[in-house]
Amino acid sequence: MSTLVNSLSDVVDDAISAKLRRLAIVTGCLVATTGFPLQWTNPIPPCFLILGAAIQPRSPRPGRWLMWVSALMMAVWSYPIGILVIPSLIKTFTLPAAAILLTMALMLWCDVELVTDAVLRMRRQAAEVPPSPPNLDWLVWIAALALSAYYFVLGVFAVRIWPQVGLFTLLLSLGFAAVMILFDVALILHSVKPRRTQ
Repeated sequence: MSTLVNSLSDVVDDAISAKLRRLAIVTGCLVATTGFPLQWTNPIPPCFLILGAAIQPRSPRPGRWLMWVSALMMAVWSYPIGILVIPSLIKTFTLPAAAILLTMALMLWCDVELVTDAVLRMRRQAAEVPPSPPNLDWLVWIAALALSAYYFVLGVFAVRIWPQVGLFTLLLSLGFAAVMILFDVALILHSVKPRRTQ
């Protein structure tokens, strides 16, 4: 009985704090709702940040990875565009400009919190933590499949029309596809590793 209690406390310890998960959900909602109508960022990665934050306690490691990958995709896509438009936004300070500036600030805060959490986890070098009993790793697999398909199609499209979109967009699309391949490999290794130890 005490072993079960210890393993459950380890699972809870492996979960990202509720405060950080709420911050990620709010950030994802704001980026998705301002990104699409204001056309300043891609609204797809924030949806997966929200999903990762929602399921992370019940899928500790893969859920955390989904949050990290989604935050990385949002940052790479949004920060360059946001930095380019900030000077004009400050000059014409309108409601859409305020929404973009607020969203950028919230994204930065969320990214700093996620990086801080990751660094603390690496320093702690926690022991291997078993998945929680009501495991939602399957949902992370579906999200990874959807993101991989999305970025694969985006990459193929960018390769086909790269003279029109430019080298930066081509490299960005291929970089996203590479990150998704690494994420998929990490998920496969994570699922194979427990089976090897049995």
